[in-house]
Amino acid sequence: MPAKKKARNHIVPAMTHCLGTLGTLSAGSDGSECKDAAENQEAVRSHFSKVFNIPSSCQADVIAEIRQRRTRHSLDAVPSDDEITNAVLHAKHGKACGDSGIAAEFWQALEERPGTSQLLHEYIVDCWTSCMCSADWLESRLKILYKGKGDARDLNNWRGIMLIETAAKIVCSILGN
Repeated sequence: MPAKKKARNHIVPAMTHCLGTLGTLSAGSDGSECKDAAENQEAVRSHFSKVFNIPSSCQADVIAEIRQRRTRHSLDAVPSDDEITNAVLHAKHGKACGDSGIAAEFWQALEERPGTSQLLHEYIVDCWTSCMCSADWLESRLKILYKGKGDARDLNNWRGIMLIETAAKIVCSILGN
């Protein structure tokens, strides 16, 4: 529960940045307009909290009946240098990065240089073995994008995307592979 609260509180600063260009939004289903930036911010926070926190409709007894796969203990092993290198080199170029502003191209440039290629490797292995990582890897930032159709004041015509740190994306790709 505390992690959810932390993530929700982190949404607000990103929205403040985005809302500077939004103008006046519709605050509710009644179509009333927000009076000021603070009301705009609350309308966006409320809307996307509802969108991203939809309660699950699955039933626990149905999930309990699903046959589970065997536990793969090999996934517990520390990733090899080849796995980390592969994940770094396959990170997509030109994608949004987290608050640090460190893009995939930076990590790829480090990977290509003999003296610096081990920096990320050592950090990932240290995080893997200690179960501790940078707090930035655990936080996401909500960015809202206008869909380009309908009334721009209606929040239903906006889409939210979450921006995560590029290094965290690299670790996710290691886990996925």
